[in-house]
Amino acid sequence: MTGKDDRQTPDNIAAEILPLDKRCICETLPKMRERRAFFAAIAGEYASIDAFVRDNGHWLDMVGIELTASKNRLTLYLQLDFSEYEAYFIESDTDGRLVVSNLVGFQDWTCANRLLNLDTGEYAHEGWQNDK
Repeated sequence: MTGKDDRQTPDNIAAEILPLDKRCICETLPKMRERRAFFAAIAGEYASIDAFVRDNGHWLDMVGIELTASKNRLTLYLQLDFSEYEAYFIESDTDGRLVVSNLVGFQDWTCANRLLNLDTGEYAHEGWQNDK
């Protein structure tokens, strides 16, 4: 008898034929996008980094999400396990509302710190964080 997890689905088959670095991304990308959407729903209610920190800082701390504020950006850091993490970036949009960047920081399968564009699934250039 075959269990539900043993069945080959188009997504599983597609992931298996990808190179290892892309296969790892393929497996985690949906959760990264889901987390980004969750943070975007919260951040979109705000037009001020200070107001976001005031209203959400304690809650984020209580659930284990490290919040770091700089002049132009907030970073939400999630330690997922011993070696895996994700970092989401919140910035002011052109209309003044806060938005979550489409880039997420994470540690890839080689333990290298990378930036991933959640819209395209491609790696982003590493100088992005210094652009602001």
